[in-house]
Amino acid sequence: MVLLGSAALGLLILVPVVAVVILGAYGSSLGGLTKSTGSTGAELSLIPSHGLPGSVVRIEGRHWPARAAISLYFSRLNAAQSADPLRMHLARIAASRSGTFRIDTIIPAALVSRSTDSFLVTSEAIDRSGADRGVVSAGFQVDPYPNSLTVSVVDESSQELIGGSRVQIRDAFGQLLGDVLSGPDGVARIAGLRPGPLEVGVRRAGFHPESSGSDIQTDGARELTIALRRAPIRRLYVPAATTVGGGETRFVGIDR
Repeated sequence: MVLLGSAALGLLILVPVVAVVILGAYGSSLGGLTKSTGSTGAELSLIPSHGLPGSVVRIEGRHWPARAAISLYFSRLNAAQSADPLRMHLARIAASRSGTFRIDTIIPAALVSRSTDSFLVTSEAIDRSGADRGVVSAGFQVDPYPNSLTVSVVDESSQELIGGSRVQIRDAFGQLLGDVLSGPDGVARIAGLRPGPLEVGVRRAGFHPESSGSDIQTDGARELTIALRRAPIRRLYVPAATTVGGGETRFVGIDR
């Protein structure tokens, strides 16, 4: 076993990577895989081809140069853009005499946001003479967490639901995980949240902002009700540019 560390999102996050290098036979599929073949015939397979953040993924190589030094990298792909700047070094291993390698790793949950839909695993080979011997990449599809959080926003005094409230979800580090408006029925629903402790903040014009802690699991539905207290109306009176009859100055009230 080899324990690897990684840094991500501006914070030092240690991501355990369980690495097992097997010299010899090419591993079998565990139920669904992604396979890519490079211009030199080298193959890179990910087993399985998709899963939740934190899933164990087997990376297998075949037809690589014998005893070549293999460097493996993670990069993050988002639906909104073709490639994210993130590029994380996973491991450096050696291919067997038959040109195969295998390593088990963990999809780092700390690197997965709600906009992350896939990762790219890239294998780069350097042969014993130091020459570049090819690059192959394969994609891993990230499944959304099967969970949801339903937030109901109510008036503390009347207990009536309040529509149009801004609901923000943050993790324990203050990272924004969700930002939605409650519907006309005063309810906001956010799905696919990273498991763990959350801070739910609610804002609405005319009310004091409120927040509440919650905890989300990997799967399942959770409900939370947050009551808002009405804020006193504060009005600033300023002279307008016009006057009424008799030259009297007209004052206009502006809500602050």
